[in-house]
Amino acid sequence: TVGATRGQVRRAILAELAVCGVAGGALGWLPGVALGGLGVHALAAHQMLPADSAAWRSPWLLPVACGVSVIVAVLSGQIAARRAGRTSPAQALRETVAEGTWPSPVRILLGLGAAGGAGTLMAFTFGQKSAAGQLALALPLLLTCMVAVALLGPVLVALAAWLARPARAVGGPSARLALAAISAQPRRTASAVIPVALAVALVGSVYFADASIAHATAAQAGSTVTADRVISGAGLDAGALRQVRALPAVRAAASVAPVSVAATDPDLEPVYGEAVAGGPPGQVLDLGVTSGR
Repeated sequence: TVGATRGQVRRAILAELAVCGVAGGALGWLPGVALGGLGVHALAAHQMLPADSAAWRSPWLLPVACGVSVIVAVLSGQIAARRAGRTSPAQALRETVAEGTWPSPVRILLGLGAAGGAGTLMAFTFGQKSAAGQLALALPLLLTCMVAVALLGPVLVALAAWLARPARAVGGPSARLALAAISAQPRRTASAVIPVALAVALVGSVYFADASIAHATAAQAGSTVTADRVISGAGLDAGALRQVRALPAVRAAASVAPVSVAATDPDLEPVYGEAVAGGPPGQVLDLGVTSGR
C-alpha cells in the first residue's frame, strides 16, 4: 500500500472483507448442515431428543449464512480499515514487530487452572446419580469450560496451526502464509476464534437443554404407564374417574398427577414423582417394585 491514498486502502480492505464473508458463509454452510444433522442424530440416538428430530436443512440457510458473514465482516472491519488507512507503512511495520506473540504466563496459568476445574466439575457431574444434581452442575461446567477456552485461546490456536501443518502441501502458498501468520501472531487469530467458540458453546447448550429435559421427562413418564388408554387434560376429578370405571370392558382405572417434593437431606433438592389415587396402581403403572406389593 505504499503510495496509495487512505480511501484506496480502506476500500481494498473492505472489499477483501466482503469477499471473505461470502466465501466463509458458503464454505461453512455445507459442513455446518452435515455436522448439524450428525449432532441431532447423535442426540436422538442417545435419547436426549425425540426420535423423530431432524436438523433444519432449508436452502435459505446458505444466503443467510453468507449475508450474516458479510455484514459481520464489513462492520467489524470498518474500524480496522480506518486505522489502517491512517497508519504509515513504517509505523505499521514497527507495531507488527513490537506486538507480543504469546499471552502472559499469568494468563496461561489461569487458563490451565480453569481447564483443571472444568475436568473436576465434569467428573463430579458424571458422578451424580440424580438428574437434578447433573443439571445443577451443568451451568458451572459450561461457564468454566468457556473461561478456559477464552484464556487459553492463543495456545489452542497455535496448537491447531501446528496440527494443520501437513495441509501446507495441499493448500499451496496461501496455506503456508496463513499458517505462518497464525504461528507468528496467535493472539490476533484467537481474538476472532474465541467469540465464535463461546457463541457455539452457549447457544448449543441453551438450545438443546429444554428439548432434552422435556423429552427425558416424557420418556420416563411414558415408560411407567401400562394402561391401554390415558386421558389427560384440565378439569379431571373424581367424577370423571367414576365415569371411566363405568365404561364397558374397563378392568381398572386410577388417577395420576405429577408431584414435586422438596427433600432436605443432604441438601435442598426437588424430588419428582406421581400421586396415584382411586385405584390399584399395579394395573395401570409399572412402579418398578422389586419386592413386596
